[in-house]
Amino acid sequence: MELELALQEEEEAPAPVDEIEKARRRATRKVTRLVTKLTIPVAETDVSGGSQITSEIDRIRKYPDPRQRRRALRQYVRGLGATATSLEALVSCFEELKDLDELGQTFKVSGQGVFTFRQAFRHTKLGPTSGFAVYYGGAKPLTKRYGNGFVLKFIDPWKEKPITIYVSPDSLREYPPGARMIKMIDEIEATPEPKPYVRAYWIGGLTSGEEGWNATFTTLAHVVLRVVPPKARAPSSKAAQSQRTK
Repeated sequence: MELELALQEEEEAPAPVDEIEKARRRATRKVTRLVTKLTIPVAETDVSGGSQITSEIDRIRKYPDPRQRRRALRQYVRGLGATATSLEALVSCFEELKDLDELGQTFKVSGQGVFTFRQAFRHTKLGPTSGFAVYYGGAKPLTKRYGNGFVLKFIDPWKEKPITIYVSPDSLREYPPGARMIKMIDEIEATPEPKPYVRAYWIGGLTSGEEGWNATFTTLAHVVLRVVPPKARAPSSKAAQSQRTK
């Protein structure tokens, strides 16, 4: 009898979960959307990732047996994971995981392999690297504009040389969300000091030029800009003393 109860308890007990899986489950509960796969768009208008998913689901829905349909859909969704087809979604996930100190979570990049978020996201102050990377860093718009185009200069240099990213008017015109980028830069320029700055993310690389390092990317679909409010400045010693004497 005791053996039977022990066997029953063993069967009913949940399977052991390793620490990596526990961390993944914690992050899944806390993060709005935990991205496990990234399909990199090859052009601004690329929607192949979404259309592939839709066509596969449509194919499964044609199964005549309802039980077969449910089983196939479960298996497909389980294998799909949380797939992102935009850098925006991946960046949002990275920022949330960073706040939670969970950057050890992994995701798969189509045609590149599996990375932790800590491995894939590379701050500009670390300089260039070979292979896949999402570079990021704080930057400020230069006052000189190129029509609607603009240049961002990163706060942290690399090897004592400045890093810049140039967004041309043509690329903004060809990229539908480019209008939001233009509006973002216009609003920053119109804001009095202390101005907010931009945290720029991009898939691509860094190349050395005559005047410093240039961020390189193939399409604006590989660039994400986020506005960061300026930090509140601590009052100077004179101002603090004046406040105390009032």
